[in-house]
Amino acid sequence: MLHLKLFGWMVGIALLGSVWISSNLFKPSFRLSAAEVQARGEQTQERFEIYLERLDRYYGSLRSALETDGQTDLLRRLEPPQEIPFGYQILPNIVAEKAPHESGARMVGYSWTWTDKLIGAATQALAQAEMALGRIAAADRTTRQPRYEELAVRYLELRSSMRNIGAHVQYNRFWQTAFAANLERSGPEISAPAFGRREMTAAAALLDTPEFIRLERVEGHWLIDVSLYTDIEDRDFLRSVKENVEAVWRLRSVDDEFRVRVNFIMIAPARLYVQSHPPPTGADLVLEHHLSLFPPRAAILTTGARTTHVWGRAILLGPEDISGRVLAHEMGHILGFSDSYVRRYKDLGADGYQIVELTGGSNDIMASPASGAVLASHFYKLVHRLKPKPILRSLQHEMSSTDRRATIAGLARSVELPRTSVRVASA
Repeated sequence: MLHLKLFGWMVGIALLGSVWISSNLFKPSFRLSAAEVQARGEQTQERFEIYLERLDRYYGSLRSALETDGQTDLLRRLEPPQEIPFGYQILPNIVAEKAPHESGARMVGYSWTWTDKLIGAATQALAQAEMALGRIAAADRTTRQPRYEELAVRYLELRSSMRNIGAHVQYNRFWQTAFAANLERSGPEISAPAFGRREMTAAAALLDTPEFIRLERVEGHWLIDVSLYTDIEDRDFLRSVKENVEAVWRLRSVDDEFRVRVNFIMIAPARLYVQSHPPPTGADLVLEHHLSLFPPRAAILTTGARTTHVWGRAILLGPEDISGRVLAHEMGHILGFSDSYVRRYKDLGADGYQIVELTGGSNDIMASPASGAVLASHFYKLVHRLKPKPILRSLQHEMSSTDRRATIAGLARSVELPRTSVRVASA
């Protein structure tokens, strides 16, 4: 069905990398098993699929009426967007981005009960559209035209609502399961005022840099080397990833310069799958098995995910367009930084969990992936993590507003630095 196909490319929640599950705000009243969490999700999934089928039938009826009446312009407006496939070796487009800036704090809640309410509201709106379409047949041609136009607008709103609900379903299925698997980390009941900068700072302070990240002192600046195995064979794409990440992860502070250098170690798919046949382009991978084929002692850049995120030492690419700054955010996870946004949960009993996500309120790239910047504090922590006693000028963890603006301006300019060539080694 048309809308069931559309569901495959719905907007996922992009930030599925490292997550800090706090023990400070929520305490479940009792523990749900993973099977119970899954069963509750299937109830909402079933309601959503019923709605999708009904919306699909309505779309067919509306199309038929427009075709009968010769409304070709409106028919073109209602054409569904092209489905975006995902799978092995399907790469996202790396798109242009705005200069970094500080975004406001934003709190968003998710739960199966809230998703059910969204489905209920959408079903009611769909019922009204169905009745309006039924009444058009009795109208004369001159009055049908504006009514058809109104119904076309309504349908596009219903389709947008469908994608939003689908994103909620996907988000809940992922994070409800994640929290069920981490119930031992529970804490006190939710307290909205407690969602403050102290919690975000605590999340941002976590740094778990893997051993394969290397630090060098080269010609008066600090160089952080990150090697990544990849089975992506498109060298232009790899060059773009390298240039975008390196442009964001560099900083000059007084007389010191800091930068990250990305090195790709290419492994041909035939060699990665030496004991079998490599998957065809577009294949739906079992990602855990796929990642297990890469050698140890380096990060991984590969394809096959529905949405781009970090899983362990791997950046898994989805098909949706992505900016260089979001790629740099994912590299931040590889470097050991956790998200500076926070997810919390509250046990709702048989209805699963209420998940509250706090994002923004900072120009930190780990808090605002699409608009944030790499700060001096990021490099300060990296250098001290990788070299316990570095010869390093003192840097302030909390930069003044003036320093922050200067950092943002410098990073915006750094995107325009001359291109560097991708360094490719064989494995």
